[in-house]
Amino acid sequence: MKFKIQLFATVLLIMSNNILADGDSQLIAELFKSHGVEGTLVVANVQGQTLSVHNPSRAEQRFSPASTFKILNTLIALENGVLKGQEDRFKWDGISRSVSAWNRDHTLNSAFRASCVWCYQDIATSIGLVNYREKLAEISYGNREVGKGVRTFWLDGTLKISADEQIAFLSDVMNGEYAWLTDRSLKILESIMQLDGAQETVFAKSGWTGPELAVGWYVGFLRKDDELFLFALNMKLTDATQAHLRKDLTLQALQLIGLLE
Repeated sequence: MKFKIQLFATVLLIMSNNILADGDSQLIAELFKSHGVEGTLVVANVQGQTLSVHNPSRAEQRFSPASTFKILNTLIALENGVLKGQEDRFKWDGISRSVSAWNRDHTLNSAFRASCVWCYQDIATSIGLVNYREKLAEISYGNREVGKGVRTFWLDGTLKISADEQIAFLSDVMNGEYAWLTDRSLKILESIMQLDGAQETVFAKSGWTGPELAVGWYVGFLRKDDELFLFALNMKLTDATQAHLRKDLTLQALQLIGLLE
């Protein structure tokens, strides 16, 4: 029986790898070049095995995760009881912030989708640095550093992670490698990550450090024909007017390699 299971897994892996054509990497490189973007994109199967990578040297380089840390942060908060569910509410303090969408009350669902920094800073304060240190060390998330700023460590360059490591983290989440993670928390996360409309097979989180560190992210997974595929893009991003390219380049690349309609 064990041999049959291993053989079946091997067949699935071969099928997944065969989805990508030989020229796909060149097509993605041309896509990045056409937009004048310096960045990387890693696409992998759910086991975390790379199917396509643009700019592999950059894929190994660590950057601040920015708001892509909300993926892990949400899971930690749900499992620690800091959050109960996606309708949990955050009361706006009335302070006007640079992003207009943040200047109101939020639920977990809307906070995640609006990438509300102050909402997740409140979450981080409740979780605390000790809990973050333990969890990041346990799962080997990036460089595992949290420093002394519980409200800023994922934004200011203290915590860093590479695109390759983002893929490894997502693979561990999807394959149940974390004993502390329940199915309920994962389902809540999937619900708030899911894109709307025609792109509902895609689950993603964007991130941007701002012009100081100048790194933009688009990280997540998609379903195709009952299989899961993972992706992690990061790019040099100095101007907010380029922010749309994080999502646009990722989805266009996934279309080019046949994983998205």
